[in-house]
Amino acid sequence: MFNIIRKESNNSRYLPKGLNRILRDGVSLHNDCLVLDYFWKANQHLLEQEFQDKTHYECFINGFHLNDFCKLNAAKYLFVFIKKLVNLIKDSNSSYRFSIMITINHQDVHLTFHVKHQNEPEWFELEQIDKSNDAMMIIKFEKGTVCRENWGL
Repeated sequence: MFNIIRKESNNSRYLPKGLNRILRDGVSLHNDCLVLDYFWKANQHLLEQEFQDKTHYECFINGFHLNDFCKLNAAKYLFVFIKKLVNLIKDSNSSYRFSIMITINHQDVHLTFHVKHQNEPEWFELEQIDKSNDAMMIIKFEKGTVCRENWGL
């Protein structure tokens, strides 16, 4: 499934206005958590201490449904968005180790990401990806380069 989506994404070079707006607002560090400013602005009342750990906080703040920002075929823009997001994170700090998680359920595409925090577990362990009921992809980056990619279903 993800190979088909990746191929479809490669045919597109632009993003809808809503997805561009998310990227245009940038990323920033708040209490050692890397967040998309577009979503942080609306959720700054939520404190990292209210979550299990920094990883859970980041995944909550950074998580969104692409369908909410695309009128048609959100999956078509998935990998274009990911490429631009990775560049945004690399420009922020090229030494970050981070993971991007994508879940597809019917026509709904959900994306989130988190930085690898010391002494914290991953949001979703790669070994459990096959147990998911939805199509899921996890891409791990070290210093802005893909170091591991897994998908299931």
